[in-house]
Amino acid sequence: MVPLCAPGDDDTVRDMNRSARATLVLTLTLSASAAFAQVRVYTNVVDGGSKAADAGVAVEAARPIPSSALRTADPELERLHREVVELKALVERQSAQLEALSTSVEKVGKQVGAVRIDLADAEQRRADEKQKALAHRADTATAMASLNWALEQLAQGSGNVNDALRTAEGTFSGSALRAVQNARAALGSSDLQAARTWLGIALAEAANARD
Repeated sequence: MVPLCAPGDDDTVRDMNRSARATLVLTLTLSASAAFAQVRVYTNVVDGGSKAADAGVAVEAARPIPSSALRTADPELERLHREVVELKALVERQSAQLEALSTSVEKVGKQVGAVRIDLADAEQRRADEKQKALAHRADTATAMASLNWALEQLAQGSGNVNDALRTAEGTFSGSALRAVQNARAALGSSDLQAARTWLGIALAEAANARD
């Protein structure tokens, strides 16, 4: 507390007032400096923590995620995954093999079908040839029977054997056919003996061809 001075002593009062003001200013200055220092310390601490936190976030954000983190940590699941991959590859290989086998089977099937057609055609040809041979044998027998009848007619002096000669000419071939034609020529000359001779030759050639 500032002491009171006697009235009229102006110099003393002024000195005391100046001293009190200086003391008050000094006290306020020291208090302000201390408060300012505390504020700076607090600010640095907060800023430093924020920067450290920001730096940590940046480091975490920039750090790459390891590939192992994307995989499962369970060995059983990893084993099952490998088995699934292997089975899938096996199925793909077997599918390709089955497709190739199917193509081969189809090709073989077509070849077998072609062989069957060829065999059927060959069998049909053999059957047709056999039927033709049987029919020709029957026609040959009929023609030979006609020539035998013609020989009898010629032996009796009758030259009316044109139908028998026509039947033989429609059936015989080769030397037998030429012999029948010579017999017809002989009949055209009224040479019944020569006609008989040529008909005999025709019958012998036809018999040889038949056997």
